[in-house]
Amino acid sequence: MSMEITSIRQQLPAMDRQMEEMPNGVQRGQPAGQQPEPPMQPADVSTAVEQIQKIADMFNRELKFQVSDELNRVIVKVIDSSTDKVIREIPSAEIQKLQLRIQEAIGLLFDQSI
Repeated sequence: MSMEITSIRQQLPAMDRQMEEMPNGVQRGQPAGQQPEPPMQPADVSTAVEQIQKIADMFNRELKFQVSDELNRVIVKVIDSSTDKVIREIPSAEIQKLQLRIQEAIGLLFDQSI
């Protein structure tokens, strides 16, 4: 089950939880020995989302941001404004299902995380 995001500020707690799960403040894809970048401020996130939405509007597209309750991740849907048809979902539905199965398998193998 996923929850529709009406305001970018509502997804910030989910982003914070993901950052807390990272060991020693290291971010994904960050080379060892480099200092982590400071987290984005809500105003910066709002500005970035507005810019992305303006670009999407030029192509007659609409973006919807959701936070998946099961995956605790942001899901982006690209929708054709004229037909209201979902053109693309990032990550795809297949990848979301795969991530859920992996989480279930990990839950069967391990009792707790370190």
